[in-house]
Amino acid sequence: MKRKLPLFVITGASGSGKTTVILELQRALPELIVFDMDFMDGVDWEMKGTNWLYVAHCIAAGGRSTVLVGNVHPHQLQSLRLYTFFEFSHVHYLILHCDDETRERRLQLRGWPTEWIAYSCELDKSLLLYADACNPVAPVIDTTNSPSIKEVAAAIKKWIHKNS
Repeated sequence: MKRKLPLFVITGASGSGKTTVILELQRALPELIVFDMDFMDGVDWEMKGTNWLYVAHCIAAGGRSTVLVGNVHPHQLQSLRLYTFFEFSHVHYLILHCDDETRERRLQLRGWPTEWIAYSCELDKSLLLYADACNPVAPVIDTTNSPSIKEVAAAIKKWIHKNS
């Protein structure tokens, strides 16, 4: 019987530090495969989410776990038509978070319009509410006070090793 491996999903609203931490995670976790889910932008969500789950499923079949990093709400993955087809021992979520003022400042530096920033702040609130509903509860790492990227990656690494 084939052993199932966990899937790790690091999410957070825009401006929370997801893209910033990816390279450090790849260095800190060479035994895992770390992907930026935004790499497939421009594709409808059903296709994008299904493709990422398929990639993670194939990697797990080869004996390695995957870390997906992206702006995804847990219910989005769970609502995919083929979600139950992809077998993982568990899907673990971790949320990167920052306060609205920090998010606004970070996104303004990227030239984001006010409406997009407001949407990102609302998504953050939704993710924080959902964190407790995840099984197990999704931990939240607050990047507001700009801990170093190495510290954020180290906290994520510790969480992954605890749940591997």
